[in-house]
Amino acid sequence: MKNKRLVLALAAALTLVFCLCSCKNKKDEVVGKWMCDMYGSAQIIEFTSDGKFIDYSTVSENKYKIKDGKIETYVEGEEDSKVAVSYSVDGDKLYFGGAEYERVYVK
Repeated sequence: MKNKRLVLALAAALTLVFCLCSCKNKKDEVVGKWMCDMYGSAQIIEFTSDGKFIDYSTVSENKYKIKDGKIETYVEGEEDSKVAVSYSVDGDKLYFGGAEYERVYVK
């Protein structure tokens, strides 16, 4: 009986560790600077490890979090400013907001 409880406790702990690791990796995969050519000019965005989203074309800095397979950007303290955009990462390519960005810098 003790062995069964130990195995169940170990399995629960491992499941928790895997869940936490997978959450961390989703955010880590977007951290860095990304660039795309949009409307004839370079557009550069950056996601920092401390949750900042910087858009260099508009010289704006906001916050971001990854939730339900989307990147949610928002102005801190303004609840109605949230915008959720689907994204995917494939190597050094970020597909975000209908654009294809290329990684230019990793922190």
